[in-house]
Amino acid sequence: MRGVGAIIALVWGVLAVGAAQAQGAAPAQPCRLVQYGSVDMHAVDGNVSIPVTIGGVEHEAVFTLSCAFKQMPQEMADKLNLRARSLPRGLTMSGPGFIYKQAIVPELYLGEVKMRDVEFLVIPKGAGEDADQMVIGMEVFGKVDLDLDMAARKLKFFSQDHCPGKAVYWTKDFTPVPFEMQDFGFVRPTLLLDGKPVAVSLGLNAMSTIRMGTMRKLFDVDEKSPGMTLLETNNRGTSIYSYPFKTLGNEELKIGNPAIRVIGVDGTDECRGNMTRDMPDPRRLHDVVQSHLHICSGGADLMLGYSVLSKLHMYFSMKEKVMYISAANAH
Repeated sequence: MRGVGAIIALVWGVLAVGAAQAQGAAPAQPCRLVQYGSVDMHAVDGNVSIPVTIGGVEHEAVFTLSCAFKQMPQEMADKLNLRARSLPRGLTMSGPGFIYKQAIVPELYLGEVKMRDVEFLVIPKGAGEDADQMVIGMEVFGKVDLDLDMAARKLKFFSQDHCPGKAVYWTKDFTPVPFEMQDFGFVRPTLLLDGKPVAVSLGLNAMSTIRMGTMRKLFDVDEKSPGMTLLETNNRGTSIYSYPFKTLGNEELKIGNPAIRVIGVDGTDECRGNMTRDMPDPRRLHDVVQSHLHICSGGADLMLGYSVLSKLHMYFSMKEKVMYISAANAH
């Protein structure tokens, strides 16, 4: 799989925040944090967005930690008259519908930070109600550290060139949480839910949820188990339950009685991915019958939602692969 990862990286590239935003800054001193810029975060009814400027016009984009990708609806790409191209041959993606194209934004601003030739996945028309907005995911920030100051509603960009363990500038009371960086830039920390390790997706635009299938696998409980209480059945016919979880965190970080909803879906998604790609197997490119590799990224056992994340200050140190977490109001 190492070779496949290299091929994927070549196909997609890693979009870096340009060095232009740091022009004129003094050379970084050892362990000194260097901030490139910041942008306001807007939160309405638990949905977080950030302003993005394209062609001198400001647009509001959903900001997500749970997804790696940048995407925009076809209608927006058409309105902006963007140059589009097909995904590389043999590469398909599923998300909101099946994705076949990407559009190129020549110049894009996130606050003071300018980026050039930014690639967005194009969501096809009719893909559903959740696919009608621009989305900015973690992949775009591959060359900077991210600082989410939820109390001040600020998203800040920092240089990655700082000493390990020296990223926290706002308080002395914090907890480091290691995370895994999956293919394509999906960030997944592991925490303990009632003593069981769970891969966590961070959902700034979602509630905290876990699947019933995962509950069966981890805790051997189901909808008939003591403590499982039916809350509602949504318009899709899916039952949603509450369950008396005791703790979420690690040895240093403890969240008591986390309000996590159990979604009555049987599967555990053994592929552990919510985004999939099919691409030619590079080991068998010349075979008469072409085999394909089915690759998943973005899988998680638990979605930790806005109600929890809004109470935190989170710094993502990308080179260390560590989240530094404190209470939002810590000083």
